[in-house]
Amino acid sequence: MPHIYVILFVFSAIAAITTYFVPAGSYDRIEGPEGRETIDPQSFQTIDSNPTTFMDFMLAFPKGLVDAGEIVFFTFIIGGMFMVLRKTGIIENAVDSLTRTFSNKRIAVIPVLMVVFAVVCSLIGTQELSLVYVPVILPLIIALGYDSMTAVAIALCATTAGFTAGFLNPINTGLGQKLAGLPLYSGIGLRLTAFIIILAISSWYVMRYAKKIYSRPESSLVFEDDQEKRELYKSVKSTDRYTATGRQKAAAAAALLFFGLLVYGVLQHGWFMMEMSGLFIIMGITVGLVAGLSSTQICEGFNEGFKNVMLGAFIVGVARAVAVIMEDAQIMDTIVFALGEVVGNFPAIFSAIGMFFIQFLFNFLVPSGSGQALVTIPIMAPLAEIIGVTKQTAILAYQFGDGLGNILFPTSGYFMATLVLAGVKWHKWVKFYLPLFGIWVSVSVVFLIIAQAIQWTGV
Repeated sequence: MPHIYVILFVFSAIAAITTYFVPAGSYDRIEGPEGRETIDPQSFQTIDSNPTTFMDFMLAFPKGLVDAGEIVFFTFIIGGMFMVLRKTGIIENAVDSLTRTFSNKRIAVIPVLMVVFAVVCSLIGTQELSLVYVPVILPLIIALGYDSMTAVAIALCATTAGFTAGFLNPINTGLGQKLAGLPLYSGIGLRLTAFIIILAISSWYVMRYAKKIYSRPESSLVFEDDQEKRELYKSVKSTDRYTATGRQKAAAAAALLFFGLLVYGVLQHGWFMMEMSGLFIIMGITVGLVAGLSSTQICEGFNEGFKNVMLGAFIVGVARAVAVIMEDAQIMDTIVFALGEVVGNFPAIFSAIGMFFIQFLFNFLVPSGSGQALVTIPIMAPLAEIIGVTKQTAILAYQFGDGLGNILFPTSGYFMATLVLAGVKWHKWVKFYLPLFGIWVSVSVVFLIIAQAIQWTGV
């Protein structure tokens, strides 16, 4: 398997070549819900071709890093902050305590964590919290006898289940329904059913893999990659009980307060990566000082953490280059227009399924849920009514198509950064995820067929 940089470079080169064959086109941009910029679905027009030159291609990668700067620096700061926490010793103490708590019911930790992560994501719509979850749960999962893939799967599969079904998700369900002119969070019954089924399947799949790893550690997809982690976070013996110092207990309490502040900020004030990044810097410094670290130790902790996640941070920017090339050449709108035309030619019974697969493919180019909604929903919603699909079903197709691709395509920045935080290679994740992805696709198709058959309006 080529290096991930090579894979992304090839994708970028293909995108650049495509600009010589796909005509440039443009929709007029208008103000949408909450002041967001969206498109006028009736305004598409072809414009002068603007294929990617060698200079454009060369600049796409630094432009990608700039465009994805928020995720890039969020990844760096997450890595630095957690390295400082490790240096305080409070993570080892927490791992020791939780390992003993779950020592006789270790498999139970998986569904418990997945339910919590999925519910949180369905309420606030931030799959990017996987970047926060993985460093927290990784030591515990390794100490319980599982592997890095299990930790990544718990975070990514749970947040994806919550985001995809999104019964109260403001990022995809809420924005999509506003763009389509539907009552906010209408149709919650069917979406809640989808959430329960998708999450149950996800939990079963991850638990099944974890049990196999616990019984036969060498069968792990990341067995060799985890060798250092197994030594670092190996299950503690009953005679090796950690005893937290007074300063470590105070530092742990401070860390919990900061996480509480994080939840409050996200829920009450709409904090996202910029605000969370600032909070984590202050958190690393404060917790480090409370635990007794010197200023130099805190700085070196941040530096060490930055080094550990550098690959993931740069992958985010390199992945963004694909979208930069297509946007600069102005073929993105043409692709959206063509995909809408394709859906319009499907027989009515297959139209909803066609929308799902088109949204899934488009997710490769625009992995942002809100970005994808603002570009595609103004076209898909009115088109749905013309071809006999309800707007509610069109939104569900968008949710499924957007969500399932977010943890498959290497153009998804937060996803690639999460893999790197855990030390899991993309091609190994794909090998783990593809069977579950196939199941999820089947479930999505069944729900869309049901929605189409009953002409679901959700009101």
